[in-house]
Amino acid sequence: MIIHIHDFPSFETTDSITLIMSVRPLEKEPFLRFLAKKFRFPDYFGHGWDAVNDCLGPALTALKKKNITLIFPVVPLESARQWKTFRDILAQTRDELAALGITLTVALIDPPQDD
Repeated sequence: MIIHIHDFPSFETTDSITLIMSVRPLEKEPFLRFLAKKFRFPDYFGHGWDAVNDCLGPALTALKKKNITLIFPVVPLESARQWKTFRDILAQTRDELAALGITLTVALIDPPQDD
């Protein structure tokens, strides 16, 4: 069953949720606005990577699920450097959530090809 949580197409059970992050590749600023809107970051969100790092974990924790999966159909950022920064934030968020007993899985369906 597909339902919408914070405007995400998602699959949800009692303990798990899978969010499909449908976004075409964006520059940094539009991507940060996308995250802020979709995860309902607080009004004080500073629209930088440090602010994403501060807000993503609490936003995911607020979903009250033990297993959270984020699926990206494509790399969501146009810049490889920005994508690496976001991946680092996801890894840190994963570790923080693990300490709370929450599993975060991130899947990229169409990963970039190495030349």
